Amino acid sequence: MRGAILRRFDRVIGVSEQIIEIFLRYGLHRNCIRLIQPHYLPAEPPPIDLPEPLKSFYARHTPVFLSVGLLEPEYDLKLQIEVLGLIRKSFPSAGLVLIGSGSLESELRALIDQKSYNKDVLLCGDVARTITLRAIADSNMFLRTTLFDGDSISVREALHFGVPVIASNSVPRPDNTHLFQTGDIEDLGSQIIERIGKNKGERPSHEPFEQNLKAVLELYRELCGIQS
Repeated sequence: MRGAILRRFDRVIGVSEQIIEIFLRYGLHRNCIRLIQPHYLPAEPPPIDLPEPLKSFYARHTPVFLSVGLLEPEYDLKLQIEVLGLIRKSFPSAGLVLIGSGSLESELRALIDQKSYNKDVLLCGDVARTITLRAIADSNMFLRTTLFDGDSISVREALHFGVPVIASNSVPRPDNTHLFQTGDIEDLGSQIIERIGKNKGERPSHEPFEQNLKAVLELYRELCGIQS
């Protein structure tokens, strides 16, 4: 059914080679598929200070683990809260920041309140994009524990700023992402501990924003029969 639906489109855009391969497996003709890299990311993080309470939280905790996404069941955020307890046995100043909103907010707050380390988890709701980018760049590690997923923008943002990313293996992930077995707290904990204290990775190169816009414009021109 997925293939039948996708084959009805004149063109389909993928943001990674992995997604292109999925389209091909669904029977789309390669001529109908375009690879256009994801959204623009600034060369450097926004030159701003984190606002409160993020600023104080980052100052009190090392390492800081960060997650950005919806507070929904498929993000498996309870796993992150639970694994922090394991990590703090070896790294007692570790803290977890969860950026985003969703239907599980009250449930997650109740779970956090039950923990002896409840002051070391910051559930801060939705945050402006510039602040989110600063928070990602200043974090020590980015966590993506989804039970299923798409091509996560926040994962790419973290990799762009050289922040180590540990993500579930529920879907194909960008290069340089460290994977753990989906839902496995022991595997997640060992992956985190293995990488605590290591230097941030090299920042990957990205196409200039103008090239991405040009690719989208050329695609529309092609569909409309307009000569470049």
